[in-house]
Amino acid sequence: SISREEGKNTEPLTDNDFAPPTPEQIEAYSNDALSAVRTSDVNSLRRLHSEGRSLECCNRFGESLLHVACRRSNAEIVSFLLNEAKVSPCIRDDY
Repeated sequence: SISREEGKNTEPLTDNDFAPPTPEQIEAYSNDALSAVRTSDVNSLRRLHSEGRSLECCNRFGESLLHVACRRSNAEIVSFLLNEAKVSPCIRDDY
């Protein structure tokens, strides 16, 4: 848990802490980004990100690139999405 000295809340997350997918996130969900996650191609993701493509995207069920990377236990892709692309982890799937 995160300490209160850091000014962070240590309470468990609830459904209200997760945003439903927006139309923009659904529209941005693309096969090339999904394929890069599925094949662990962090260089392609970096290229897409540097081109201004949103990696904070998801399908109509809320499944994001971050969900896919987590399900595949791909720490490098998860780290890139969270730390470099600044993708928010606060989106729920199976919305």
